[in-house]
Amino acid sequence: MNALAGSRKMTLDLPDDFDGAARDRLAKTLAAAELKCSEPFALIVAVFQVFADELIFATSEGTGRTAATVQGETKTFLDGLIRSVYDEYPRSVRLADLVLRPGLSAQQWSTVTWRNFRGFKSQAYEEIRRTRLWGDLQRCVVSLGEVTDTPGSDSRAEAEGTVQAQSRQATAGDTPRSLLAAYQAACPDVKNAWIYRAAGVHSPDFYRWRNGEVPRGSRLAQRLVKFLKAKQEPAVRFRKPPASK
Repeated sequence: MNALAGSRKMTLDLPDDFDGAARDRLAKTLAAAELKCSEPFALIVAVFQVFADELIFATSEGTGRTAATVQGETKTFLDGLIRSVYDEYPRSVRLADLVLRPGLSAQQWSTVTWRNFRGFKSQAYEEIRRTRLWGDLQRCVVSLGEVTDTPGSDSRAEAEGTVQAQSRQATAGDTPRSLLAAYQAACPDVKNAWIYRAAGVHSPDFYRWRNGEVPRGSRLAQRLVKFLKAKQEPAVRFRKPPASK
C-alpha cells in the first residue's frame, strides 16, 4: 500500500497498483470535498466511492486479487480514511447555505459532536453501506470466490444478500436494473466502469440512472439504453480510465 495525503493531513492508503489516473482521481475528489467543506460523513462517502470504483476496475484487470485481498485493501483504506477524518476534520465548518425559498437562505454549520472513535466509525460504515458502489464491491468479492468477513460487517451472508437484493430489483421491462441484468447475463465479464465510459456518460450520472433518478426520455438515458440493448462488449479503449489532463 502507498499513501496519498490530503490538505488536512488526511492520509489515504492506496493499493500499490493504483496507477496515476486512479491516484489523481482520488486526489481531486478529496480536494473537492475539502474545498466544499463537506460534512465528515459526506466526505468519507465521496472518497470511498471513487476508491471502490477504481478497486473494482483494477481487480477486473487480472491483477491476481482474491476475495480476501479485496476485503483487506478495502478495510485498510476505509480504516485509514475514517481515522484521518476523525482526527483532522475541523471542529466547526460552515457548509453550503440552506435555501429556504428564492432570495432567502440560512447558514449551515457542521459541528463535531462525536465522543468516541468507535461510534464515529460505526456510523461511517452505515453511511458507506447505503451507497451503490458498496453493493458493486460486494458483487466483486462474491465473484472472486470464498468470502471471509466483509469489512465493516460480518460474512458471506451480507455480501450475497446484497447481490440477491440487487437482482430482485431487476424487474420485467426496460427498467435500468433489468436492462443491466440482461446485459450482464450476455456479457458477464464487463464492468460498470466500461459500460458508462463506452456509453459516453459520467460515473455519477450512470449510478443516478441505475437508481431510477434520470428521466427515461433524457439523452443520457437513451445513450445507456441503446448501448445495453446492443449487448456488445465495449471496445478495449473504454476499459482503461481516461488519462488525467
